[in-house]
Amino acid sequence: MNKSTNSRHERQVDYKSVFENSLDGIYRSTPDGRYIDVNPALVRILGYSSKEELLNVNIARDVYFDQSERRDAAERNSSFTTRLRRKDGSEIWVEITSWVIYGDHGEVLYYEGITRDITDRKQLEQTIWYQAYHDALTGLPNRYLFNDRLNQALANARRTGQILGVMFLDLDNFKNINDSLGHHLGDKLLQMVSLRLLKCIREGDTIARLGGDEFTLLLQLNQADGVISVTKRIQEILRPPFHIEGHELHVTTSIGISIYPLDGDDALTLLKNADTALYRSKEAGRDRYHMYSPAMNAKAFDLLILENRLRHAVPRRELVLHYQPIIRLSDGALTGTEALVRWLQPEAGLVLPGVFIELAEETGLILPIGEWVLQTACEQARFWQKYTEDGWRLSVNLSARQFAQENLPGFLSSMLDKIGLPPSNLEVEITETTALQNVEMTAQTLRKLRDMGIQIAIDDFGTGYSSLSHLRRLPIQSLKIDRSFVCNLANADDDQSIVAAVIALAHSLKMRVVAEGVETQAQLDFLRSHNCDEVQGYLLSPPVPAEQLSSMCINPSSLLPTGA
Repeated sequence: MNKSTNSRHERQVDYKSVFENSLDGIYRSTPDGRYIDVNPALVRILGYSSKEELLNVNIARDVYFDQSERRDAAERNSSFTTRLRRKDGSEIWVEITSWVIYGDHGEVLYYEGITRDITDRKQLEQTIWYQAYHDALTGLPNRYLFNDRLNQALANARRTGQILGVMFLDLDNFKNINDSLGHHLGDKLLQMVSLRLLKCIREGDTIARLGGDEFTLLLQLNQADGVISVTKRIQEILRPPFHIEGHELHVTTSIGISIYPLDGDDALTLLKNADTALYRSKEAGRDRYHMYSPAMNAKAFDLLILENRLRHAVPRRELVLHYQPIIRLSDGALTGTEALVRWLQPEAGLVLPGVFIELAEETGLILPIGEWVLQTACEQARFWQKYTEDGWRLSVNLSARQFAQENLPGFLSSMLDKIGLPPSNLEVEITETTALQNVEMTAQTLRKLRDMGIQIAIDDFGTGYSSLSHLRRLPIQSLKIDRSFVCNLANADDDQSIVAAVIALAHSLKMRVVAEGVETQAQLDFLRSHNCDEVQGYLLSPPVPAEQLSSMCINPSSLLPTGA
Protein backbone atom coordinates (compact mmCIF):
# COMPACT_ATOMS: atom_id res chain seq x y z
CA MET A 1 0.00 0.00 0.00
CA ASN A 2 1.56 3.28 -1.12
CA LYS A 3 1.58 6.53 0.75
CA SER A 4 -1.35 7.99 -1.21
CA THR A 5 -3.48 4.91 -0.54
CA ASN A 6 -2.64 5.08 3.18
CA SER A 7 -3.65 8.72 3.37
CA ARG A 8 -6.98 8.07 1.63
CA HIS A 9 -7.65 5.12 3.96
CA GLU A 10 -6.91 7.24 7.01
CA ARG A 11 -9.33 9.94 5.84
CA GLN A 12 -12.02 7.32 5.33
CA VAL A 13 -11.41 5.97 8.85
CA ASP A 14 -11.57 9.51 10.28
CA TYR A 15 -14.81 10.25 8.41
CA LYS A 16 -16.38 7.02 9.61
CA SER A 17 -15.35 7.79 13.19
CA VAL A 18 -16.88 11.29 12.99
CA PHE A 19 -19.99 9.89 11.29
CA GLU A 20 -20.54 7.24 13.94
CA ASN A 21 -19.62 9.24 17.06
CA SER A 22 -20.89 12.74 16.29
CA LEU A 23 -23.48 14.15 18.69
CA ASP A 24 -25.13 15.84 15.70
CA GLY A 25 -27.23 13.91 13.24
CA ILE A 26 -25.61 13.33 9.84
CA TYR A 27 -27.53 12.11 6.83
CA ARG A 28 -27.50 11.52 3.11
CA SER A 29 -30.85 11.50 1.28
CA THR A 30 -32.22 11.00 -2.22
CA PRO A 31 -33.96 13.75 -4.23
CA ASP A 32 -37.28 11.91 -3.82
CA GLY A 33 -37.14 12.07 -0.03
CA ARG A 34 -35.57 8.89 1.30
CA TYR A 35 -32.60 8.55 3.60
CA ILE A 36 -29.63 6.74 2.03
CA ASP A 37 -27.52 6.78 5.14
CA VAL A 38 -27.92 8.15 8.68
CA ASN A 39 -25.67 8.10 11.72
CA PRO A 40 -26.67 6.88 15.20
CA ALA A 41 -27.14 10.45 16.47
CA LEU A 42 -29.88 11.18 13.91
CA VAL A 43 -31.62 7.91 14.80
CA ARG A 44 -31.60 9.02 18.43
CA ILE A 45 -32.62 12.61 17.67
CA LEU A 46 -35.65 11.49 15.65
CA GLY A 47 -36.59 8.82 18.19
CA TYR A 48 -36.30 5.70 16.04
CA SER A 49 -35.14 2.34 17.33
CA SER A 50 -32.66 1.54 14.56
CA LYS A 51 -30.94 2.89 11.49
CA GLU A 52 -32.87 0.45 9.29
CA GLU A 53 -36.22 1.76 10.60
CA LEU A 54 -35.30 5.35 9.82
CA LEU A 55 -34.10 4.49 6.32
CA ASN A 56 -37.63 3.36 5.47
CA VAL A 57 -39.44 6.60 6.37
CA ASN A 58 -40.71 9.24 3.96
CA ILE A 59 -38.89 12.40 4.95
CA ALA A 60 -41.52 14.83 3.67
CA ARG A 61 -44.43 12.97 5.21
CA ASP A 62 -42.93 11.68 8.45
CA VAL A 63 -40.20 14.14 9.45
CA TYR A 64 -40.79 17.69 8.17
CA PHE A 65 -43.62 19.80 9.48
CA ASP A 66 -43.20 22.24 6.62
CA GLN A 67 -42.26 20.60 3.33
CA SER A 68 -41.54 23.97 1.72
CA GLU A 69 -38.54 24.36 4.02
CA ARG A 70 -37.19 21.02 2.84
CA ARG A 71 -37.65 21.99 -0.82
CA ASP A 72 -35.92 25.34 -0.27
CA ALA A 73 -33.05 23.62 1.50
CA ALA A 74 -32.75 21.01 -1.27
CA GLU A 75 -32.31 23.62 -3.98
CA ARG A 76 -29.16 25.12 -2.55
CA ASN A 77 -26.54 24.89 0.14
CA SER A 78 -28.23 26.37 3.23
CA SER A 79 -28.42 26.60 6.97
CA PHE A 80 -31.80 27.06 8.63
CA THR A 81 -33.86 26.39 11.76
CA THR A 82 -37.02 24.32 11.60
CA ARG A 83 -39.24 21.89 13.45
CA LEU A 84 -39.01 18.15 12.90
CA ARG A 85 -41.41 15.42 13.89
CA ARG A 86 -40.06 12.50 15.92
CA LYS A 87 -41.36 8.95 15.55
CA ASP A 88 -43.77 9.41 18.50
CA GLY A 89 -45.22 12.56 16.93
CA SER A 90 -43.55 14.98 19.34
CA GLU A 91 -41.93 18.15 18.06
CA ILE A 92 -38.28 19.14 18.25
CA TRP A 93 -36.42 22.19 17.03
CA VAL A 94 -33.29 21.61 14.94
CA GLU A 95 -30.66 23.61 13.13
CA ILE A 96 -29.87 22.01 9.75
CA THR A 97 -26.89 22.70 7.51
CA SER A 98 -27.34 20.98 4.12
CA TRP A 99 -25.69 20.87 0.72
CA VAL A 100 -26.37 19.35 -2.67
CA ILE A 101 -24.14 16.72 -4.31
CA TYR A 102 -24.19 17.00 -8.12
CA GLY A 103 -23.14 14.47 -10.79
CA ASP A 104 -20.77 15.03 -13.71
CA HIS A 105 -23.58 16.44 -15.84
CA GLY A 106 -25.06 18.74 -13.22
CA GLU A 107 -27.76 16.37 -12.07
CA VAL A 108 -28.61 16.14 -8.35
CA LEU A 109 -27.26 12.86 -7.01
CA TYR A 110 -28.24 13.28 -3.36
CA TYR A 111 -28.29 15.67 -0.42
CA GLU A 112 -26.08 15.66 2.63
CA GLY A 113 -26.56 17.49 5.87
CA ILE A 114 -25.95 17.89 9.58
CA THR A 115 -28.86 18.13 12.03
CA ARG A 116 -28.34 19.66 15.49
CA ASP A 117 -31.04 19.35 18.17
CA ILE A 118 -31.61 22.85 19.60
CA THR A 119 -34.90 22.12 21.39
CA ASP A 120 -33.55 23.06 24.85
CA ARG A 121 -32.15 26.32 23.52
CA LYS A 122 -35.38 27.10 21.69
CA GLN A 123 -37.48 26.38 24.76
CA LEU A 124 -35.23 28.62 26.84
CA GLU A 125 -35.64 31.39 24.27
CA GLN A 126 -39.40 30.92 24.32
CA THR A 127 -39.41 30.96 28.12
CA ILE A 128 -37.39 34.17 28.20
CA TRP A 129 -39.71 35.72 25.60
CA TYR A 130 -42.80 34.61 27.50
CA GLN A 131 -41.50 36.02 30.77
CA ALA A 132 -40.61 39.30 29.07
CA TYR A 133 -44.07 39.74 27.53
CA HIS A 134 -46.45 38.08 30.02
CA ASP A 135 -47.55 38.81 33.56
CA ALA A 136 -45.96 36.33 35.97
CA LEU A 137 -49.01 36.14 38.26
CA THR A 138 -51.90 35.70 35.81
CA GLY A 139 -50.16 34.57 32.61
CA LEU A 140 -51.90 37.37 30.71
CA PRO A 141 -49.99 39.58 28.25
CA ASN A 142 -48.23 42.46 29.99
CA ARG A 143 -47.97 46.12 29.05
CA TYR A 144 -45.23 45.56 26.42
CA LEU A 145 -47.06 42.81 24.55
CA PHE A 146 -50.35 44.71 24.75
CA ASN A 147 -48.76 47.83 23.25
CA ASP A 148 -47.18 45.73 20.49
CA ARG A 149 -50.53 44.12 19.62
CA LEU A 150 -52.29 47.47 19.78
CA ASN A 151 -49.82 49.00 17.32
CA GLN A 152 -50.19 46.01 14.98
CA ALA A 153 -53.98 46.24 15.20
CA LEU A 154 -53.84 49.98 14.45
CA ALA A 155 -51.66 49.40 11.38
CA ASN A 156 -54.15 46.83 10.11
CA ALA A 157 -57.16 49.00 10.99
CA ARG A 158 -55.76 51.93 9.00
CA ARG A 159 -55.64 49.68 5.93
CA THR A 160 -58.99 47.95 6.39
CA GLY A 161 -61.10 50.60 8.15
CA GLN A 162 -61.76 48.33 11.11
CA ILE A 163 -62.96 49.77 14.44
CA LEU A 164 -60.96 49.08 17.60
CA GLY A 165 -61.98 49.39 21.24
CA VAL A 166 -59.51 50.06 24.06
CA MET A 167 -60.75 49.46 27.61
CA PHE A 168 -59.13 50.20 30.96
CA LEU A 169 -60.43 48.18 33.94
CA ASP A 170 -59.70 48.81 37.59
CA LEU A 171 -61.03 46.65 40.44
CA ASP A 172 -62.92 48.79 42.94
CA ASN A 173 -61.47 48.90 46.46
CA PHE A 174 -58.97 46.14 45.71
CA LYS A 175 -56.38 47.82 47.94
CA ASN A 176 -58.66 47.30 50.94
CA ILE A 177 -58.67 43.54 50.29
CA ASN A 178 -54.89 43.50 49.92
CA ASP A 179 -54.35 45.56 53.06
CA SER A 180 -56.80 43.62 55.23
CA LEU A 181 -56.28 40.03 54.04
CA GLY A 182 -52.74 40.14 52.70
CA HIS A 183 -51.13 40.08 49.26
CA HIS A 184 -51.25 36.28 49.08
CA LEU A 185 -55.04 36.27 49.03
CA GLY A 186 -55.11 39.37 46.84
CA ASP A 187 -52.95 37.56 44.28
CA LYS A 188 -55.35 34.61 44.26
CA LEU A 189 -58.24 36.98 43.67
CA LEU A 190 -56.43 38.56 40.71
CA GLN A 191 -55.86 35.11 39.20
CA MET A 192 -59.54 34.22 39.56
CA VAL A 193 -60.63 37.57 38.12
CA SER A 194 -58.32 37.02 35.14
CA LEU A 195 -59.91 33.65 34.39
CA ARG A 196 -63.37 35.21 34.40
CA LEU A 197 -62.30 38.10 32.19
CA LEU A 198 -60.84 35.72 29.61
CA LYS A 199 -64.34 34.31 29.11
CA CYS A 200 -65.55 37.74 27.96
CA ILE A 201 -63.31 38.16 24.90
CA ARG A 202 -63.21 36.54 21.48
CA GLU A 203 -60.37 35.12 19.46
CA GLY A 204 -58.31 38.00 18.12
CA ASP A 205 -58.99 40.22 21.15
CA THR A 206 -56.38 40.80 23.85
CA ILE A 207 -56.65 41.23 27.59
CA ALA A 208 -53.55 42.27 29.53
CA ARG A 209 -52.64 43.00 33.13
CA LEU A 210 -50.76 46.26 33.45
CA GLY A 211 -49.93 45.76 37.11
CA GLY A 212 -51.73 45.80 40.45
CA ASP A 213 -55.46 45.51 39.81
CA GLU A 214 -55.34 47.26 36.43
CA PHE A 215 -56.31 45.44 33.24
CA THR A 216 -56.65 46.61 29.67
CA LEU A 217 -58.51 45.12 26.71
CA LEU A 218 -58.08 45.45 22.96
CA LEU A 219 -61.26 44.63 21.06
CA GLN A 220 -61.57 44.26 17.29
CA LEU A 221 -65.09 45.45 16.51
CA ASN A 222 -67.54 45.50 13.64
CA GLN A 223 -69.40 48.47 15.16
CA ALA A 224 -68.43 50.89 17.90
CA ASP A 225 -71.37 49.93 20.12
CA GLY A 226 -70.07 46.35 20.25
CA VAL A 227 -67.83 47.45 23.08
CA ILE A 228 -70.89 48.02 25.29
CA SER A 229 -71.98 44.38 25.11
CA VAL A 230 -68.46 43.30 26.16
CA THR A 231 -68.54 45.81 29.01
CA LYS A 232 -71.86 44.53 30.32
CA ARG A 233 -70.64 40.95 30.00
CA ILE A 234 -67.60 41.84 32.15
CA GLN A 235 -69.76 43.46 34.83
CA GLU A 236 -72.09 40.48 34.87
CA ILE A 237 -69.37 37.83 35.06
CA LEU A 238 -67.69 39.58 38.01
CA ARG A 239 -70.93 39.90 39.97
CA PRO A 240 -71.00 36.45 41.67
CA PRO A 241 -68.82 36.42 44.82
CA PHE A 242 -65.34 34.92 44.87
CA HIS A 243 -64.70 32.26 47.53
CA ILE A 244 -61.05 32.15 48.59
CA GLU A 245 -59.69 30.39 51.68
CA GLY A 246 -62.96 30.71 53.56
CA HIS A 247 -63.55 34.35 52.56
CA GLU A 248 -66.46 35.52 50.43
CA LEU A 249 -65.31 38.52 48.39
CA HIS A 250 -67.43 40.78 46.21
CA VAL A 251 -65.69 42.53 43.32
CA THR A 252 -66.86 45.31 41.04
CA THR A 253 -64.90 47.13 38.37
CA SER A 254 -64.71 50.64 36.96
CA ILE A 255 -64.19 50.79 33.20
CA GLY A 256 -63.03 53.48 30.78
CA ILE A 257 -63.39 53.10 27.01
CA SER A 258 -61.92 54.78 23.93
CA ILE A 259 -62.67 53.93 20.30
CA TYR A 260 -60.45 54.02 17.22
CA PRO A 261 -60.69 56.18 15.14
CA LEU A 262 -63.20 58.35 17.05
CA ASP A 263 -61.03 58.99 20.13
CA GLY A 264 -57.52 58.82 18.71
CA ASP A 265 -55.37 57.60 15.84
CA ASP A 266 -52.40 56.28 17.79
CA ALA A 267 -51.81 53.94 20.72
CA LEU A 268 -50.70 56.61 23.20
CA THR A 269 -53.78 58.77 22.65
CA LEU A 270 -56.22 55.86 22.82
CA LEU A 271 -54.70 54.59 26.06
CA LYS A 272 -54.62 58.03 27.63
CA ASN A 273 -58.26 58.69 26.73
CA ALA A 274 -59.41 55.30 27.99
CA ASP A 275 -57.59 56.02 31.27
CA THR A 276 -59.32 59.41 31.48
CA ALA A 277 -62.71 57.72 31.00
CA LEU A 278 -61.79 55.19 33.71
CA TYR A 279 -61.13 58.00 36.17
CA ARG A 280 -64.54 59.44 35.32
CA SER A 281 -66.13 56.06 36.19
CA LYS A 282 -64.40 56.02 39.56
CA GLU A 283 -65.44 59.58 40.25
CA ALA A 284 -69.07 58.72 39.42
CA GLY A 285 -69.21 56.10 42.17
CA ARG A 286 -67.47 52.97 40.83
CA ASP A 287 -69.03 49.83 39.32
CA ARG A 288 -69.63 51.94 36.22
CA TYR A 289 -68.29 52.42 32.72
CA HIS A 290 -67.79 55.57 30.68
CA MET A 291 -67.02 56.20 27.03
CA TYR A 292 -64.37 58.85 26.48
CA SER A 293 -65.45 62.36 25.52
CA PRO A 294 -63.18 65.38 24.89
CA ALA A 295 -64.71 67.21 27.85
CA MET A 296 -63.12 64.65 30.16
CA ASN A 297 -59.63 66.02 29.50
CA ALA A 298 -60.64 69.39 30.88
CA LYS A 299 -62.19 67.64 33.89
CA ALA A 300 -59.01 65.60 34.41
CA PHE A 301 -56.92 68.78 34.37
CA ASP A 302 -59.19 70.37 36.98
CA LEU A 303 -58.86 67.25 39.17
CA LEU A 304 -55.08 67.38 38.86
CA ILE A 305 -55.09 70.95 40.16
CA LEU A 306 -57.53 69.98 42.92
CA GLU A 307 -55.35 67.05 43.99
CA ASN A 308 -52.27 69.27 44.18
CA ARG A 309 -54.11 71.75 46.39
CA LEU A 310 -55.58 69.00 48.55
CA ARG A 311 -52.10 67.68 49.35
CA HIS A 312 -51.40 70.96 51.15
CA ALA A 313 -54.78 71.29 52.90
CA VAL A 314 -53.75 69.66 56.21
CA PRO A 315 -50.33 71.31 56.67
CA ARG A 316 -51.80 74.69 55.69
CA ARG A 317 -54.66 74.26 58.20
CA GLU A 318 -57.31 74.69 55.50
CA LEU A 319 -59.55 71.88 56.80
CA VAL A 320 -62.29 72.63 59.33
CA LEU A 321 -64.88 70.51 61.11
CA HIS A 322 -68.59 71.16 61.37
CA TYR A 323 -70.84 69.14 63.65
CA GLN A 324 -74.43 68.04 63.02
CA PRO A 325 -76.48 67.29 66.15
CA ILE A 326 -78.05 63.85 66.64
CA ILE A 327 -81.40 64.20 68.43
CA ARG A 328 -83.34 61.66 70.48
CA LEU A 329 -86.94 61.55 69.25
CA SER A 330 -88.48 60.69 72.61
CA ASP A 331 -87.52 63.98 74.30
CA GLY A 332 -85.56 66.09 71.79
CA ALA A 333 -82.30 65.73 73.75
CA LEU A 334 -78.91 66.13 72.12
CA THR A 335 -77.41 62.64 72.35
CA GLY A 336 -74.47 63.08 70.04
CA THR A 337 -73.01 64.78 67.02
CA GLU A 338 -71.45 63.73 63.74
CA ALA A 339 -68.16 65.35 62.76
CA LEU A 340 -68.12 66.44 59.11
CA VAL A 341 -65.03 67.78 57.37
CA ARG A 342 -65.04 70.90 55.23
CA TRP A 343 -62.26 72.44 53.13
CA LEU A 344 -61.85 76.19 53.46
CA GLN A 345 -60.05 76.99 50.20
CA PRO A 346 -58.46 80.44 50.00
CA GLU A 347 -59.72 80.86 46.42
CA ALA A 348 -63.07 79.03 46.47
CA GLY A 349 -64.27 79.42 50.05
CA LEU A 350 -65.98 76.54 51.88
CA VAL A 351 -65.84 73.31 49.84
CA LEU A 352 -68.14 70.44 50.81
CA PRO A 353 -66.77 66.86 51.12
CA GLY A 354 -68.64 65.63 48.03
CA VAL A 355 -66.13 67.59 45.95
CA PHE A 356 -62.91 66.19 47.42
CA ILE A 357 -63.46 63.06 49.56
CA GLU A 358 -63.60 60.70 46.57
CA LEU A 359 -60.36 62.23 45.26
CA ALA A 360 -58.79 61.87 48.71
CA GLU A 361 -59.78 58.17 48.75
CA GLU A 362 -58.32 57.59 45.29
CA THR A 363 -55.00 59.28 46.02
CA GLY A 364 -54.52 57.96 49.55
CA LEU A 365 -54.77 61.47 51.01
CA ILE A 366 -57.76 60.23 52.99
CA LEU A 367 -55.36 58.71 55.53
CA PRO A 368 -53.72 61.94 56.76
CA ILE A 369 -57.05 63.76 56.40
CA GLY A 370 -58.88 61.03 58.35
CA GLU A 371 -56.25 61.09 61.09
CA TRP A 372 -56.60 64.86 61.40
CA VAL A 373 -60.40 64.59 61.60
CA LEU A 374 -60.25 61.98 64.38
CA GLN A 375 -57.65 63.89 66.37
CA THR A 376 -59.41 67.25 66.06
CA ALA A 377 -62.93 65.93 66.70
CA CYS A 378 -61.89 63.92 69.76
CA GLU A 379 -60.06 66.91 71.25
CA GLN A 380 -63.24 68.95 70.81
CA ALA A 381 -65.39 66.16 72.28
CA ARG A 382 -63.15 66.12 75.36
CA PHE A 383 -64.24 69.72 76.00
CA TRP A 384 -67.95 68.86 75.50
CA GLN A 385 -67.80 65.83 77.77
CA LYS A 386 -68.37 67.80 80.97
CA TYR A 387 -71.60 69.31 79.58
CA THR A 388 -73.20 66.18 78.15
CA GLU A 389 -75.17 63.26 79.56
CA ASP A 390 -73.88 59.72 79.94
CA GLY A 391 -73.89 57.89 76.63
CA TRP A 392 -73.31 61.04 74.62
CA ARG A 393 -71.22 60.17 71.58
CA LEU A 394 -69.10 61.76 68.90
CA SER A 395 -69.63 60.04 65.52
CA VAL A 396 -66.74 60.04 63.04
CA ASN A 397 -66.78 58.43 59.61
CA LEU A 398 -63.96 56.01 58.79
CA SER A 399 -63.07 55.63 55.13
CA ALA A 400 -62.58 52.17 53.64
CA ARG A 401 -58.81 52.78 53.57
CA GLN A 402 -58.73 53.87 57.19
CA PHE A 403 -60.73 50.86 58.30
CA ALA A 404 -58.42 48.48 56.39
CA GLN A 405 -55.33 49.62 58.32
CA GLU A 406 -54.01 46.88 60.59
CA ASN A 407 -52.99 49.34 63.30
CA LEU A 408 -56.42 51.05 63.53
CA PRO A 409 -57.34 49.71 67.01
CA GLY A 410 -53.89 50.56 68.36
CA PHE A 411 -53.98 54.05 66.84
CA LEU A 412 -57.43 54.81 68.31
CA SER A 413 -56.44 53.48 71.74
CA SER A 414 -53.28 55.56 71.83
CA MET A 415 -55.05 58.69 70.59
CA LEU A 416 -57.93 58.44 73.09
CA ASP A 417 -55.50 57.88 75.98
CA LYS A 418 -53.47 60.91 74.95
CA ILE A 419 -56.53 63.15 74.61
CA GLY A 420 -58.28 61.79 77.71
CA LEU A 421 -61.58 60.98 75.98
CA PRO A 422 -63.31 57.81 77.21
CA PRO A 423 -63.69 55.30 74.36
CA SER A 424 -67.44 55.06 75.06
CA ASN A 425 -67.81 58.67 73.86
CA LEU A 426 -66.47 57.79 70.40
CA GLU A 427 -68.64 56.17 67.74
CA VAL A 428 -66.98 55.17 64.49
CA GLU A 429 -69.13 54.93 61.37
CA ILE A 430 -68.36 52.66 58.45
CA THR A 431 -70.50 52.26 55.36
CA GLU A 432 -72.51 49.13 54.75
CA THR A 433 -70.41 48.35 51.66
CA THR A 434 -67.18 48.57 53.64
CA ALA A 435 -68.60 46.41 56.43
CA LEU A 436 -69.73 43.62 54.13
CA GLN A 437 -66.80 43.61 51.74
CA ASN A 438 -65.23 40.99 53.97
CA VAL A 439 -67.44 40.13 56.90
CA GLU A 440 -64.82 38.00 58.71
CA MET A 441 -62.17 40.73 58.68
CA THR A 442 -64.75 43.40 59.55
CA ALA A 443 -66.02 41.42 62.52
CA GLN A 444 -62.51 40.87 63.84
CA THR A 445 -61.63 44.57 63.69
CA LEU A 446 -64.96 45.74 65.10
CA ARG A 447 -64.72 43.33 68.04
CA LYS A 448 -61.35 44.82 68.95
CA LEU A 449 -62.87 48.31 68.87
CA ARG A 450 -65.93 47.19 70.80
CA ASP A 451 -63.77 45.51 73.46
CA MET A 452 -62.06 48.88 73.90
CA GLY A 453 -65.48 50.46 74.55
CA ILE A 454 -65.78 52.28 71.22
CA GLN A 455 -69.28 52.30 69.74
CA ILE A 456 -69.97 51.10 66.19
CA ALA A 457 -72.44 52.48 63.63
CA ILE A 458 -73.26 51.39 60.09
CA ASP A 459 -73.67 54.47 57.89
CA ASP A 460 -75.77 54.86 54.72
CA PHE A 461 -77.70 51.65 55.36
CA GLY A 462 -79.66 50.53 52.31
CA THR A 463 -77.15 51.70 49.67
CA GLY A 464 -74.95 48.59 49.71
CA TYR A 465 -75.79 44.91 50.11
CA SER A 466 -78.74 45.72 52.39
CA SER A 467 -78.37 42.56 54.41
CA LEU A 468 -79.32 42.65 58.09
CA SER A 469 -78.64 38.92 58.20
CA HIS A 470 -74.97 39.68 57.56
CA LEU A 471 -74.89 42.72 59.84
CA ARG A 472 -76.18 40.73 62.83
CA ARG A 473 -72.82 38.96 62.85
CA LEU A 474 -71.12 42.27 63.65
CA PRO A 475 -70.96 44.06 67.06
CA ILE A 476 -73.04 47.06 65.95
CA GLN A 477 -74.85 49.49 68.24
CA SER A 478 -76.31 51.94 65.67
CA LEU A 479 -77.84 51.64 62.22
CA LYS A 480 -78.12 54.86 60.20
CA ILE A 481 -80.81 54.80 57.50
CA ASP A 482 -79.56 56.52 54.36
CA ARG A 483 -81.09 59.88 53.49
CA SER A 484 -82.18 58.58 50.06
CA PHE A 485 -84.92 56.55 51.80
CA VAL A 486 -85.85 59.30 54.26
CA CYS A 487 -86.36 62.01 51.63
CA ASN A 488 -89.35 60.18 50.04
CA LEU A 489 -91.10 59.09 53.21
CA ALA A 490 -93.97 61.51 52.71
CA ASN A 491 -95.05 60.21 49.29
CA ALA A 492 -93.39 56.88 48.51
CA ASP A 493 -95.06 53.76 49.85
CA ASP A 494 -92.06 51.57 48.99
CA ASP A 495 -89.67 53.73 51.00
CA GLN A 496 -92.10 53.86 53.90
CA SER A 497 -92.30 50.06 53.95
CA ILE A 498 -88.52 49.72 53.76
CA VAL A 499 -87.85 52.20 56.56
CA ALA A 500 -90.52 50.68 58.81
CA ALA A 501 -89.11 47.19 58.22
CA VAL A 502 -85.52 48.31 58.88
CA ILE A 503 -86.51 49.96 62.16
CA ALA A 504 -88.39 46.85 63.34
CA LEU A 505 -85.65 44.42 62.33
CA ALA A 506 -82.88 46.57 63.80
CA HIS A 507 -84.74 46.81 67.10
CA SER A 508 -85.14 43.02 67.14
CA LEU A 509 -81.33 42.83 66.88
CA LYS A 510 -81.03 45.40 69.71
CA MET A 511 -79.60 48.10 67.44
CA ARG A 512 -80.25 51.81 67.79
CA VAL A 513 -81.75 53.35 64.62
CA VAL A 514 -80.76 56.83 63.42
CA ALA A 515 -82.43 58.44 60.40
CA GLU A 516 -80.26 60.81 58.37
CA GLY A 517 -81.38 63.69 56.18
CA VAL A 518 -84.60 64.63 58.00
CA GLU A 519 -85.80 67.84 56.35
CA THR A 520 -89.60 67.97 56.77
CA GLN A 521 -92.14 67.65 59.56
CA ALA A 522 -93.87 64.82 57.66
CA GLN A 523 -90.66 62.79 57.64
CA LEU A 524 -90.17 63.42 61.33
CA ASP A 525 -93.75 62.39 62.14
CA PHE A 526 -93.41 59.14 60.22
CA LEU A 527 -90.14 58.23 61.93
CA ARG A 528 -91.59 58.96 65.37
CA SER A 529 -94.73 56.89 64.65
CA HIS A 530 -92.50 53.92 63.78
CA ASN A 531 -90.32 54.28 66.90
CA CYS A 532 -87.12 55.48 65.23
CA ASP A 533 -84.68 56.25 68.04
CA GLU A 534 -82.75 59.27 66.80
CA VAL A 535 -82.69 61.68 63.88
CA GLN A 536 -80.40 64.22 62.28
CA GLY A 537 -80.98 66.61 59.41
CA TYR A 538 -81.56 70.20 58.37
CA LEU A 539 -85.05 70.33 59.93
CA LEU A 540 -83.32 70.06 63.31
CA SER A 541 -79.96 71.66 62.60
CA PRO A 542 -77.50 71.87 59.75
CA PRO A 543 -73.85 71.03 60.44
CA VAL A 544 -72.51 73.91 62.55
CA PRO A 545 -69.08 75.12 63.71
CA ALA A 546 -67.79 73.81 67.02
CA GLU A 547 -68.54 77.07 68.82
CA GLN A 548 -72.23 76.87 67.91
CA LEU A 549 -72.54 73.24 69.02
CA SER A 550 -70.78 74.16 72.27
CA SER A 551 -73.64 76.51 73.13
CA MET A 552 -76.12 73.66 72.47
CA CYS A 553 -74.18 71.43 74.88
CA ILE A 554 -73.78 74.10 77.56
CA ASN A 555 -77.42 75.28 77.31
CA PRO A 556 -79.32 72.08 76.52
CA SER A 557 -82.89 72.33 75.23
CA SER A 558 -85.11 70.30 72.92
CA LEU A 559 -84.06 70.71 69.29
CA LEU A 560 -87.28 69.25 67.94
CA PRO A 561 -89.26 71.85 65.98
CA THR A 562 -92.21 73.46 67.77
CA GLY A 563 -95.31 71.30 67.53
CA ALA A 564 -93.33 68.13 66.93
